[in-house]
Amino acid sequence: MKIAQYLVGAVIVALFAGAVYFLYLGQPVVCDLCGRPLHQETMYRIHLRDGEVRQACCPRCGLHFQQGRDNIVVLEVADFRTSELLDATQAFYVEDSSVNLCYLDTPVRRHIEGTESTLVWDRCMPGLLAFASPESAEDFRHEQGGVLKTYEQLLEETY
Repeated sequence: MKIAQYLVGAVIVALFAGAVYFLYLGQPVVCDLCGRPLHQETMYRIHLRDGEVRQACCPRCGLHFQQGRDNIVVLEVADFRTSELLDATQAFYVEDSSVNLCYLDTPVRRHIEGTESTLVWDRCMPGLLAFASPESAEDFRHEQGGVLKTYEQLLEETY
C-alpha cells in the first residue's frame, strides 16, 4: 500500500515538473512588447515606477514603448559586444547597420482566414544596437555600416 502511495506521489511530482518545464522553460523568452524572441545582445529593459519591468527585444522596440510615458525610473540596454547591461541613457547606438536580430525574413503575412497582407512598418526597424563606448560603436559601424547616435539624438527623432 505504501509503495502505491509513493508511486502516485512520484507521478504527481513528475507531472508537475513537466508542466513547469513546458510552461516556463520550454517556451522561448519573447519581447513583452512585440512578441519576437529576446536576444541577450540587444535586450532593452524598462523599469516602471510601480515595480514592473518590461523586456524589449531591441532598443528600437523599447524606445517606441517609452514614448510619452512619465512612469519610467530606469532604462537598461545590453552592450551588443558583451551582452552586459548598462544605463541606456549613457549608451552609444548604431542605427541601420547590416546586423538586425529582429529582422523578419518576409514582409508578407499570411492570416488564418487565408488572406495575405504586406508589412509596411516594423516597430523594430531600422535596427538599433547599443555599445558602452563611442569607440566600440564606431569600430562596429566601420565593420557593419550604420549611423552613430546618442540616446538624446534618438529621443529627438519622430517615430
